[in-house]
Amino acid sequence: MQSSTNNRTIAGSLWMLIAAATLCAGCSRSHYRMQADVEGYNLVAQKASDPRWMLTDYTIEPSPESRMYDPYSPDHPPMPPDDPTAHELLHHIDGKKGWPCWHANGDTPYVENPEWRAFLPRDQQGEVVLDLPGAVTTSRIHSREYQSQNENLYLAALNVSLERFAFDTQFFGGTSKFFTSNGNGDAPASSLLELTPLDGLQTRRLFATGSDLVVGLANSFVWEFSGTNSETTTTLLDLSFVQPLLRGAGRAVVLGSLTTSERDLLAQVRDLVRFRREFYAQIATGRGGGTGGYYGLLQTLQQIRNGEANVAALRQSRDQLSELHEIGRVDRLQVEQIETTLYSTESGLISQKYNLQNQLDRYKIALGLPPELPLQLDESLLDQFNLIHPAMRDFQTQIDELLREVRSAEQAISVEHFDKAKQQTIALRNARSQLIQLVNDDYQRLLEVLPERHDALRQLAQLPEVVSRQLSPEPLSIKDLDERVDTLRRDLDTKIAETETVWSVLEQIERLDPKTFVGEKENNVQPLVDWLGKISNVWLELSLLQAKGRLDTILIRPVEMSYRTAFQIAQENRLDLMNERARLVDVWRQIEITANDLKSTLDVTFDGDISTTNDNPFRFRDKTGRLRVGFQFDAPLTRLAERNTYRRALINYQRARRDYMAFLDNLDADLRGTLRSLKLNELNLELSRARVLAAVNQVEITQLKLVKPPKPEQQQTATGGTTARDLADALTRLLSAQNDMLGNWIDHEVQRVNLDVDLGTMQLDERGMWIDPGDHLGGAATLSPANQNEAEPIPPPLPGQPVPNHPVLEQPPLGRLDTTAASVPTPRPISPNVLRLPPVTVAQRAHQ
Repeated sequence: MQSSTNNRTIAGSLWMLIAAATLCAGCSRSHYRMQADVEGYNLVAQKASDPRWMLTDYTIEPSPESRMYDPYSPDHPPMPPDDPTAHELLHHIDGKKGWPCWHANGDTPYVENPEWRAFLPRDQQGEVVLDLPGAVTTSRIHSREYQSQNENLYLAALNVSLERFAFDTQFFGGTSKFFTSNGNGDAPASSLLELTPLDGLQTRRLFATGSDLVVGLANSFVWEFSGTNSETTTTLLDLSFVQPLLRGAGRAVVLGSLTTSERDLLAQVRDLVRFRREFYAQIATGRGGGTGGYYGLLQTLQQIRNGEANVAALRQSRDQLSELHEIGRVDRLQVEQIETTLYSTESGLISQKYNLQNQLDRYKIALGLPPELPLQLDESLLDQFNLIHPAMRDFQTQIDELLREVRSAEQAISVEHFDKAKQQTIALRNARSQLIQLVNDDYQRLLEVLPERHDALRQLAQLPEVVSRQLSPEPLSIKDLDERVDTLRRDLDTKIAETETVWSVLEQIERLDPKTFVGEKENNVQPLVDWLGKISNVWLELSLLQAKGRLDTILIRPVEMSYRTAFQIAQENRLDLMNERARLVDVWRQIEITANDLKSTLDVTFDGDISTTNDNPFRFRDKTGRLRVGFQFDAPLTRLAERNTYRRALINYQRARRDYMAFLDNLDADLRGTLRSLKLNELNLELSRARVLAAVNQVEITQLKLVKPPKPEQQQTATGGTTARDLADALTRLLSAQNDMLGNWIDHEVQRVNLDVDLGTMQLDERGMWIDPGDHLGGAATLSPANQNEAEPIPPPLPGQPVPNHPVLEQPPLGRLDTTAASVPTPRPISPNVLRLPPVTVAQRAHQ
């Protein structure tokens, strides 16, 4: 019977051990992951509830459309591709077999999401086409940097959950079972079975004052199998309470880590909101360096378009000069001059195109896309900088190609060739009315924007640089603008009428029998050549008039804001400035925390325990209890390390103060620089507009020299010896002025975006796109009533004077003394050569 009872006891104990082992295995991986997500997202939501840094769509899980999306189990991902040589070390290392379960979750050949390309916006040719909203949306889905910033916030939330847990009631406990067999020489052997169902069960609680309370419970069952056998049962309940009074005491010290983690989480929320704003600026404008962003790519594309138009104009001029050389009107030198400029421009254009491909590859990486992905950008944003509409250019190209084709027939042209040329000219004639209407529409657009142009010129005319005549006033003259508009209308009417007259000749040609032009007579191709030449020249002049009209429709949105207002707005809205203030206080807090370690150790302790009797696990009796109350004291005899740490904290605070001052100074300087750049761009746009207009006039004048009939006495030199050089220079100046104007406009838009970021007032929609505030960029509505003024910055106080309020801080500056407490009497006068400090309050003196 005794043996049977022991066997049952042993069996029951084994089952308890198996159950304990099962509990030790814990919950599944996914349980812990989801538990962490729930707590992490809740903590982020708590800190992100302020409207100034709201996060409504926060998650660390990539979209299924993302290249980073992992379609496999997050808790049991398959093995990614491994290096073959290194992989052998997983299975055999140092002559030993490795872990056999490396492939338990399977293997995958993919690192990136294998389906992500199917979600990209493609055209019929399979190329990815992105406008600015598409680029921003794509980057938010695929950017690795964007994903890392989201994860940084999540990790900060996990730190807070751990620090909060330190102040929760925590439970610890386990169980153990041991069987011991003892050999006693010649004496009978003995066995011992020890079962501890509650091995060190504890409840622990840390309080904000630093007190630590621990309550423990332990019991054990011991069976000794020797001789008559015996068993013992014991349960122990113990309690310990420690309250530090000096070193390690106080909420500043005890709550220090929790306070730091909570403040860090708030800072990470603000950092993420600011990062999202800067991320838009990075993708759109190239903020922070890199590719120049979407605007920079469009600028390069438009410069290439300008270069292509310049090359086309140079080729047309080269052909005209070559024809004039053949009939003896220009010498070969002028043809060589224009060809030299043409080849140089073509070389530069090819280099630009190669550089654009490199720029596009870097931009793809910024978006999170591979460089090999075919990508096209929507260029419609800069359509206004096509001074000559592409349809007008195509029309001009078709005329010139037809002219070259007819000229290539030399002296005679076949009936078939003539019919083909005639059909092409008829097709061109049918399209010309739409293009002429396009030119008239451009003029109407000019009339619509004229009031805005007037307002902008009035504002610029009041700048000191213009008033003091450091700049020529003509480009800013409203009178000159109005005269240009009136002259343009008259020139358009004249040129459109001339175009109709020239095209009417075609109707006569259409009615003629081709045989009247085609035969054995010499020069019978010349009438058609002359007519096409007139059409080409008239159309070129009409295109230049369109360029003049479009030139004055390009607008720039002015930003009227003083340096002082910009600085005040930034002080109230910059999230990173809020974080800098918080970091300064965090460094200041370390002074109090490290100073605590300089104190003596004085702890009040209270501990005791009580156990059971008579082998009854529930029979507690006071005669078995123990209670101890006292204190522990440790004098600060050795505090060298603590002393050095404290002194370092003081120095770190002074450094942090200087860093904060530098942050404000750099912020002020950056805002001033941005506002100056904006104003400079407004001025330079008007100056470059004037340069473009002058260059267009030069091109028009030199082009007319080529088509102007020679005087009878000047058959060989009618065009002048410098016509080719003048034409090449005019076209080069036109290209340079166009690119400068484009650059000024692009830079102005970039600076407007950057200013909204730097003011801290940028707002993004649900796609992450900038909500352009227009004329209300950083408007006064973002200022508190106390700061809606244009007062000059407050100068620093003189020695001995109270520190005044400063708008940099929402509270009095650090270092300013409390003037609400009673002050000590005014000190007696001292030598002016002695440094005078602000008065110290009674409360502060008592503290000292």
